[in-house]
Amino acid sequence: MNVDKNLFLYDLAVVAIMKCEGHYVKEWLDYHLLAGVDHFFIYDNDSPDNQREVVQPYIDAGLVTYIDYPGQARQYEAYSAAVREYRYF
Repeated sequence: MNVDKNLFLYDLAVVAIMKCEGHYVKEWLDYHLLAGVDHFFIYDNDSPDNQREVVQPYIDAGLVTYIDYPGQARQYEAYSAAVREYRYF
């Protein structure tokens, strides 16, 4: 099957919902960038730690789209929202 390489903005993107991952998120992002991920859509589920501050350089570089997503038990909703919003990226 041939896929038009110009159809999507990214070859490989990751969607993740996170809370209190400030201590680990830099290592996680760097690892996945080395593995070939082009872009991340990170849903922040009310993180009280420094998660956004750690991710900010990646946001500034255009590697991360950061979405505030407060509330409890929001994983399914976050992934559904990502499919609706970003499926053609």
